Amino acid sequence: MKSILTVFGYTFKIAARKRGFIITTAVILIGILLLCMVPRMLLGFTDGDPDSIVNGVFYTCYYVDDENLVPYEDVRAELQKALPSTKLLRGNGAEMDQYRKQINDDASFSVIVVERGSDGDPEVTVIARDFMSNMSTSAEIATDAVSRVYVAKTLADKGVSAEDIEFSQSTLKYTLAPERNISLAGYTMGILLITLVFFAVYYYGYGVASSIAVEKSSRVMETLVVSTKPANILIGKCLGMGTLGLCQFGAILAVAILGIKLLIPADFTFMGESFTFEVFTPEVALLTVAFFILGYALYAVMNAVCGATVSRVEDLNTAMMPVMIISMLSFYFSYFTAMMGSNYEFLFKIALYVPFTAPFVMPFALLNGMASPTDLLISAAILTICIAAVTALSVRIYTASVLHYGKRLKLRDAYKTKL
Repeated sequence: MKSILTVFGYTFKIAARKRGFIITTAVILIGILLLCMVPRMLLGFTDGDPDSIVNGVFYTCYYVDDENLVPYEDVRAELQKALPSTKLLRGNGAEMDQYRKQINDDASFSVIVVERGSDGDPEVTVIARDFMSNMSTSAEIATDAVSRVYVAKTLADKGVSAEDIEFSQSTLKYTLAPERNISLAGYTMGILLITLVFFAVYYYGYGVASSIAVEKSSRVMETLVVSTKPANILIGKCLGMGTLGLCQFGAILAVAILGIKLLIPADFTFMGESFTFEVFTPEVALLTVAFFILGYALYAVMNAVCGATVSRVEDLNTAMMPVMIISMLSFYFSYFTAMMGSNYEFLFKIALYVPFTAPFVMPFALLNGMASPTDLLISAAILTICIAAVTALSVRIYTASVLHYGKRLKLRDAYKTKL
């Protein structure tokens, strides 16, 4: 036990003092704070109107209708109901070149062009710089505003009363009552946590392999092996890097919580929903950390073996390729399964139970109520059994390869080595 703690302390101290670790931690924490400030900055740009962040894709829009097919004033009044931050200005076709130049210079400009179609009815064209600066939903809102005005005008010309016209354009109220507790905040934070857990597991797993490879190439490993068993070195290094990763992961979560609490306005809404932190309960936080630890343990022992099979640090990436492929495929499977939400529940269940994907997708499932207590127990049990089996196998291979020098030792040959 004492030797494990010695290796643990040495690994933790060396890794924590590295400039790359310090810079990476600082950049991530600053990035989180800046990201939390975005909603407040958006509210500042939109005069404090939270709805304009969502609906206000148009900011200055020219209305070109040279034949006066649909009255400008009526369209402006109708458009203001759906896009309150939009300034609709009357334009004309003769100045289209100038409008296009403004659009290319500034994405906040757009043009609504109304022309007579081949069937005699008006046709609407929305001109914007690109699809990112003018999402299709806002183009549909603008077209709907023009359509409503045109239909009302046509019905009025045919003698339909104002009351009947108003009734014909009315819509029924509705309430969305989802059976699943998937909120915008839970969905967004879940996707971010999948990415964060992956990079943390990958980064610290690579740190374990790199540390072993460096010490082996510098012959420090020979001193360590004389002092203690190779298995103790493996466990100590995994614990050292894991504890450091847990400290960084905890700092990131703490800064994120403070940033959301202090920097994101309480009345901030996005896509009609308030962005609250209520979904991230203490229970969810503890379970997320627990699965992060399990995921790190699984990948760390595999990466440690990769570091022990090489004699030169330059060969480390090649040796780690199998583990890298497994981790990348697991991440992408978890990411895209979460992106699809509950639409493909069968695939989501697979991601929850497969030990290589469970650490990545479980935080998303916890935040969105997509994991039952049974799912948690089964996933944790499978993951724990897999860690025990992989660790036993890794200790055998690590022991056989840790003092091997020269040509990179194949895992199959290391396993067959008589211990």
